[in-house]
Amino acid sequence: MKKRFNFLVVLLVAGAINAKAQTLYRDSLAGVWVVKEVTLPNNTKLPAEELEAIKIFQSAVVDSRFHFNSNGLFEWKFSKEHPLFKELNFLNGQPWSIQEQQDLVHVGKPKENLMQIIVRKKGGLTYFILSDTPLLLLVKKE
Repeated sequence: MKKRFNFLVVLLVAGAINAKAQTLYRDSLAGVWVVKEVTLPNNTKLPAEELEAIKIFQSAVVDSRFHFNSNGLFEWKFSKEHPLFKELNFLNGQPWSIQEQQDLVHVGKPKENLMQIIVRKKGGLTYFILSDTPLLLLVKKE
């Protein structure tokens, strides 16, 4: 009986720690993130036309801002004018959520799958990887 009680206590403590970590992760992501640099990994092989489109996107996205608002709504604001950005306006005002175990952010309702952002930390730096592109976005929280 005592072993069972100890096991339950361990489960409760582990669950509380896990719930706290998830809340902290959401809280640490909430806010405004500025894109400082956009890179294409060296081993990426793309057709010439796709590579050209990626390069245009790459230069246009620098200085844009990802807003993960505390009210649960997402915005992506751009500092430069580009026709592509008007096409991305549908993302603004969409809900965002986190899949903690995979460091994955969903923009839009999960069934809609409008955009997914993989969050990676390396050497004290934070990177966003947009699931539809091979680009690494070096970001910094404002």
